[in-house]
Amino acid sequence: MKVSRFVTVSLVVLALFSPVTASAIQILPVTSPASKPSPTPSSGPTIEAETAPVSDARIAQRIRGIFSELPALAYVTVRAQQGVITLGGRVETDADKARAEGIANRVSGVVTVENGIAIDRSVNSGVAGLKKVSQKFAGIVDELPLIGTALLVALLIGALGYFIAGRRGLWQRAARNP
Repeated sequence: MKVSRFVTVSLVVLALFSPVTASAIQILPVTSPASKPSPTPSSGPTIEAETAPVSDARIAQRIRGIFSELPALAYVTVRAQQGVITLGGRVETDADKARAEGIANRVSGVVTVENGIAIDRSVNSGVAGLKKVSQKFAGIVDELPLIGTALLVALLIGALGYFIAGRRGLWQRAARNP
């Protein structure tokens, strides 16, 4: 009961001190459970009623030009018809496939993109991965002199410690407590 009284008092105070009249205050929206929101038109770009074949050729050429500058997308094929871009070819990763679609979608005049790019999972595409491994191995080989020096210093420290620990007379003089 205290809560409902507090709500009532709060609403009365709000109505009295608010510049808005009490009739303009709407606490809860009044909707019937059967009513459904009406669909709103999309605020995105509209699709033109007519297209020119020249603009399709220009769109395809622009996308091909962009793809030719990106090594991962250099072998992607592009076809444009009525503003619909069809991508084909092969790329190495899913990220490259999504990147190609994203680039094509951003070009002016594109209605939609059909992404038919395949992911190349062949052995030849793995050659790039082998090159990376060989580069890392070459880096390790370049560091061998440093690794050898570190091992030599570690061996010298170990040998010196073994030599000092083996001298009983030195320890009997330094620490007389049996």
